[in-house]
Amino acid sequence: MVEGLKLLKEGVVWRIGNGCSVNVWKDRWLPKPISLATTNKPNGTNGVNWVSELTDLVSKSWNYSTLNKYFSQQEIDHIKAIPISLGNREDILTWVGLKMAFSLYRVYHLHREISSLLESGSSKDHALCENWQSIWRLKVPNVVRNFLWGASSEALPIMDNLQRRKVSEHFLCPICQIERETSGHTLWGCSAAKDVWGQASIKIMKMSMQCDQFRDIWAHLTEKLPKAELELAGLTARLL
Repeated sequence: MVEGLKLLKEGVVWRIGNGCSVNVWKDRWLPKPISLATTNKPNGTNGVNWVSELTDLVSKSWNYSTLNKYFSQQEIDHIKAIPISLGNREDILTWVGLKMAFSLYRVYHLHREISSLLESGSSKDHALCENWQSIWRLKVPNVVRNFLWGASSEALPIMDNLQRRKVSEHFLCPICQIERETSGHTLWGCSAAKDVWGQASIKIMKMSMQCDQFRDIWAHLTEKLPKAELELAGLTARLL
């Protein structure tokens, strides 16, 4: 159900790090009200596509000459207010509410709206809604909720996602260099991830799961683990 997915995505916005994962024209990333997306489109086919192309890689600042080509002055003012990562930090999805801060009130109402979708829709939408509900119930820091939702909705800047979005030609896991770096591999199947899970106080690596997508892994953990252990699993996944 398309409307269900639109609703789920309504509460998130990209927080810019290096800008390599965020599409200038399609993603929600501007710190402004209403749309949180740009209103202009590039002329021709040679326009910029990624937020990283709007920056000066040497000075680690916004490239004002490029901004002036594509944006209104109001949008430029919004963009200039966004700090650029000096340490090449990755872009992340975060919750947006009133005044661009995490709004518990907004997320509460989003949660109520999502609950109404569980009575209908496709199995994929239904599973995504259930994942959101299980994440919402966790007593964990907001940063962990944000991470788990980003992983469940395939928004992490991992190689598989970057290749599909034509940001990178590579898709292998940079750690093991053997398998495709999917969300399931990164947070569960990779040997490095298995080492971390093996050291956790909850012993869950005996669970046999071969899943490319983290949302399937999280659904399985939600079904098998008590709430306290599920919260610890969420914290562990955030550390990977």
